[in-house]
Amino acid sequence: MKIPFIILSFTLVSCSVLKSTKNPELGDNPYVEIDGRKISNEEFLNYDPNMVAVLTVYDGKEAIEKYGDKGKDGVLIVTSKNLARDRFHKFFASVSSDYEKVKLQYDDTDIQYILNKKILDKNYEGGLSLIAKNDLKSITIVQQEELIDKYNIKDKKIGVIIRARMSKN
Repeated sequence: MKIPFIILSFTLVSCSVLKSTKNPELGDNPYVEIDGRKISNEEFLNYDPNMVAVLTVYDGKEAIEKYGDKGKDGVLIVTSKNLARDRFHKFFASVSSDYEKVKLQYDDTDIQYILNKKILDKNYEGGLSLIAKNDLKSITIVQQEELIDKYNIKDKKIGVIIRARMSKN
């Protein structure tokens, strides 16, 4: 079956992968959802891996406990970059009025995200969408001058500095 190969392809794209065991055992017909919508395995095989932000894999008893009989061959839950981006935008805006103002003023391409002193340049949507409220320590907005001086980032208009406790999962 092509599904295990596709999972490997998705993980190579650097999406966030959540799984409780290291080597998932999927059957021939796993249950697959993208952004909460069930899709066929064929649709999954044709889905652009560059659009995956988070891939959650359940197998064995855990898949059956969470999804009933349809989880008997395993479960793949995909969160797209668009949905992940929407989630973290809403969350950050709900906890920071400064961030809310930034999102009204600037396009995503103008914003530089920095998480725990790490500059996020690509495939960051999944990680930011997984930050829970109790793990968020602070959100600070910095102007372009500070991005240039402190981080040597010249192609962004505004910076969003996020400090968060990172989950072990």
